[in-house]
Amino acid sequence: MSRSFRASTCVPFALAIAGLSRWGFAQSVETAASQADRAPSASASTPPAAIEVRVVGERKQRADRTSDTVRVGGEKLRASPRPTLLEALSQEVPDMYVPARGAAIHGVSSGATGGIHIRGMGGSPNSQVVVVEDGVPDYQGLFGHPIPDAYVGFLLDDALVVRGGDSVLYGTNAMGGAILLRSRWRKQDGWEVESDSSAGSYSTLRQSVAVLGNEGRLGVAGAVHALRSDGHRLGAGGGNLIGQFALRTRLGGGWELTLREKAMHLTGADPGPVTHPNDDHTFDVWRDRVSLQAVWRSGLAQVRVQPFHSSESRFTSA
Repeated sequence: MSRSFRASTCVPFALAIAGLSRWGFAQSVETAASQADRAPSASASTPPAAIEVRVVGERKQRADRTSDTVRVGGEKLRASPRPTLLEALSQEVPDMYVPARGAAIHGVSSGATGGIHIRGMGGSPNSQVVVVEDGVPDYQGLFGHPIPDAYVGFLLDDALVVRGGDSVLYGTNAMGGAILLRSRWRKQDGWEVESDSSAGSYSTLRQSVAVLGNEGRLGVAGAVHALRSDGHRLGAGGGNLIGQFALRTRLGGGWELTLREKAMHLTGADPGPVTHPNDDHTFDVWRDRVSLQAVWRSGLAQVRVQPFHSSESRFTSA
């Protein structure tokens, strides 16, 4: 009887011990889990490792094309439908801009257009862009700037636009750029006569006549250009008359002498704004230039001397 009693009392005691051990293990697991939830994550507190990205490429060295010179042939400029030479030239040079208003006359003084802009520099007056015609800088006048109506293409061989820093070689008036105009000569022996006539809107008439000759050592080039227009509105009409003559002779010993004469007569008016028009703002400009060029060539050496004289008379009424 005593053995059975002992056996019956040992079983519940063993079960109780097992239950206590299970409860303690569950509590320890629950406590560890809750502590794990409350503890900060190691991956959240530690920043991720930086990823290094390396890009390897080859950059080709290319020349700066924005400062290159642009050469435009005179035949292409004469075929342009633009009324003036500078407007036609601006269509061929990407960094050049010349504003215009009306039919064909840019004018002078207030209300004038034709200010030359090269790479954002220039404007009105053209004190930052110089125009060099056959080796002579054209900046005479009271304000030292060129007149856009003084340039026509009937005797032009080519035009060179210097847009980069090389333009400073032509003086302080060329900080923005320089426009080099070169007249043409007849290369073969003989004579030629060219005539061009045109008519357009606002009773605009234009006539040009050019004569070129080459006889041995003597070369002759002359032309007359006439323009007349009533203008795009009342009081905006005007006219332009230009005459140019050049004589070249080739001497012995590599010497060459060239005499040039150019005269211009410009008339017109500034109509003013539409709200307050002007009825008596007129201008009358006379301009004359004479130059003598002496060139000596021997092999690769060349020496050039070119004295010139420029004069201008301007009459305006306001």
